[in-house]
Amino acid sequence: MGFSTPRQNYREPIRDTGITEVYNYFHEKNELPQKYQVPADKTFVRAFSWFPNSQAPIDLKPYIEWTHQFLADPRDTIFVTHVLFSYLVVVPSTLWLLYSFTWFHALLHTVMLVLTIPPYILMMHCMCHKRSGNERGWWLDASVHYVLAPFYGQTWNTFYYHHTKHHHIEDNGPDDLSSTIWYDRDNAFHFLIYYARFYFLCGIELPIYFIKRGKYMWALKTFIGEYGAWAFFASWYLVVQNPWSVFFAWFMPVNLTRIGMMSGNWGQHAFVEPEDALNDYKTALTCVNVPYNATSFNDGYHTSHHLNPVRHWQDHPEHFISSLQKFKDERVVIFEKLDFFMVTMLLLTKQHRYLAKCLLSLPGASLDEKEKFLRSRLYRLTPAQVDKIRPKRKTE
Repeated sequence: MGFSTPRQNYREPIRDTGITEVYNYFHEKNELPQKYQVPADKTFVRAFSWFPNSQAPIDLKPYIEWTHQFLADPRDTIFVTHVLFSYLVVVPSTLWLLYSFTWFHALLHTVMLVLTIPPYILMMHCMCHKRSGNERGWWLDASVHYVLAPFYGQTWNTFYYHHTKHHHIEDNGPDDLSSTIWYDRDNAFHFLIYYARFYFLCGIELPIYFIKRGKYMWALKTFIGEYGAWAFFASWYLVVQNPWSVFFAWFMPVNLTRIGMMSGNWGQHAFVEPEDALNDYKTALTCVNVPYNATSFNDGYHTSHHLNPVRHWQDHPEHFISSLQKFKDERVVIFEKLDFFMVTMLLLTKQHRYLAKCLLSLPGASLDEKEKFLRSRLYRLTPAQVDKIRPKRKTE
């Protein structure tokens, strides 16, 4: 594995920050820049997503090599770092908050969670699709899915079974409990309904979904994980007898996590082509050249993720530039310098024009044409359109 330089005759895989330049060049010249016509080194290890290896302090190299003994893929060093940070900072802060509550600490802890919950969720997301730890690193996945989950507002099992065993099966279709096709995605009231349904009913609806399909153990694990976690949170009041400490330690993270997850999914699947609503190219958008991708493991490449859920997070930008013609032909919604939360907020505040200004898709089109294109994919499907895709979903 290359640490600071790619192998001879290969290049370093493209970073998200270089995507816009390549995208614009391709649509002007109808080919990739010469630099990117050389194959990427798929063994290249980018230890930290927010800066190139060549800029990493040399003192970090022994640590990076140490992490490799636990990893199935050496490119996941950053996951070990996040887990260690959680054990050394987030867990002690939570316990301190429970047993020695102050408002100042509660505020600092909440700010820390706002910053650390997104990378934790996206790290868990990657691990749901593919184990990160090898035989020696079994503790890595166990830590993220079970030990650390409540500290970041995740109820046990809910995310894994909802996301990998449900959402990626139903693919935002009619039977997807988190589907956006029933709502106008620029309607704030519709979003509140969408959010409330997931917040209060996912622990009931998801087990029922599994039971109907004969997946009884999945249903049981989901139900016990969801409501067992809520019971765990509430039981802490009996231990510390301070409702504020329990709220900020356990219930604040749940609220932050669920608003983040549902606003994210709303944005990811906000733009749906009504006549082709099960086409991943036309139901999942892509966000490039945005700081969010550096800290969320390229989560902005949501189209690429739905096309291949087990694709490694560092491979998404490479897949994107290798598929530019396909993305153009399919008219994929691609935004620059926006993340999914920003897309959701702009939609709910009716900022269609601003979204059109950030749209990389339809190069050469006017702002009016781009705005019309975006609006055409924003509205709930009609019963007739739903009926057209429901049989297709069942036969796949």
